[in-house]
Amino acid sequence: MKYSFIFVLAFLLVSSVAFADNFAPTLLKLSAAPELSYAYDGSNLEVDFNVTGHDATVFLVVMTKDKGEEIGFVRNGNLGWHMVNKIDTTIYYSATPVQVGTGGSTITWDGRDMDGNLVDSDTYQYFLYAYDHVSEKIPATTIVGINWTEKGKIWTIN
Repeated sequence: MKYSFIFVLAFLLVSSVAFADNFAPTLLKLSAAPELSYAYDGSNLEVDFNVTGHDATVFLVVMTKDKGEEIGFVRNGNLGWHMVNKIDTTIYYSATPVQVGTGGSTITWDGRDMDGNLVDSDTYQYFLYAYDHVSEKIPATTIVGINWTEKGKIWTIN
């Protein structure tokens, strides 16, 4: 009994001492104008933005704004299994992303949807999506569940 108590005490002392550095990656941040003006004439709209933190790969996404009620129920996807209801939809995203350094940059949109048609004059919302494509990667996890039962796993080996 005495040796069991000493073993448990020693195990608790050793296992409770762990040294770790704070997880503090450099923040990648984009700044852009909250509103833009466009003539809807097929001319190029240049979206100016500023990047801080790291170089980045940037995508432009243009979506409808407050049209969810009009869009209503949509069934799409392979075999029609994906359904959405009353949400705004993406009309354009950059098929070719822009790789930029820190500082001021520009991404261009020609006023066309993904099918190449000029978009109707309306109010749209835009997003700039970016990720750091040059820095040393910091794994967030080694196992990620891929379905609702958490049986599927993705293993990453570095």
